[in-house]
Amino acid sequence: MKLFAPIKNYLFFFALLFSGFVSAQEINWVTIEQAEKMLEKDKSKKILIDFYTNWCGYCKKMDQTTFKNPEVIAEINKNYIAVKFNAEQETPAIFNGYRYKFIPSGTGGINAFAYVFLQKKMSYPSYVILSNTKKIGNILRGYQSSVSFLEFLRQGVIFK
Repeated sequence: MKLFAPIKNYLFFFALLFSGFVSAQEINWVTIEQAEKMLEKDKSKKILIDFYTNWCGYCKKMDQTTFKNPEVIAEINKNYIAVKFNAEQETPAIFNGYRYKFIPSGTGGINAFAYVFLQKKMSYPSYVILSNTKKIGNILRGYQSSVSFLEFLRQGVIFK
């Protein structure tokens, strides 16, 4: 029996270590309101906004693939304040002194925040990088592999 005690301890240690590693390997998503408060405290980061909808298949694919890639996760968590924003949410968004409301249309609608920050080009998924002064920089539309998304993240903010 004593022979197996050290093995049990090692197995327990590795299980504990691995469970901590897995839980740490996630993107730290926040709301746009939380992101604005965080940016006020730390100007070294930019804001990355993931605009999605509940019905968007490629949005779900990004969550299951690209956003699970350890290199993508590390790049986002290190250099960005990550926001996940449902472009069709009915709850108003408050950002930079403005209140963005839901605009009903047909059987659904759009949140004005998505309409403004996607520059009226509604396509999902879409990604916007805001500078630390809250100006729109890069916009990327559509599903992206880990490689192409990392390239987008590492470009920095390019103003158009």
